[in-house]
Amino acid sequence: CAKTMGQSFNPDDLFTYSEEQVCVYPPQSRRVVTEMKYPSPVGFVTVTAKEVNDYWGDVKLEEILDPDRCKNLKQEDKTKRRHL
Repeated sequence: CAKTMGQSFNPDDLFTYSEEQVCVYPPQSRRVVTEMKYPSPVGFVTVTAKEVNDYWGDVKLEEILDPDRCKNLKQEDKTKRRHL
């Protein structure tokens, strides 16, 4: 990407996160991906979590990737792969 974009970048900067409340008491929250942007010939294109969920529907990551590879992934990593 650095050759294409003319600069280096951190892939984690392509994701936008928000905090989602998991439990009221005791208070617990988790970081969730709300959108992802990717470079294209016309500039960055943004895809929202809603668009990703509408596209994939009820398809689980384990149905697409090798289940053994998904077994050790954190939920956040699974969400990122779902966006890709």
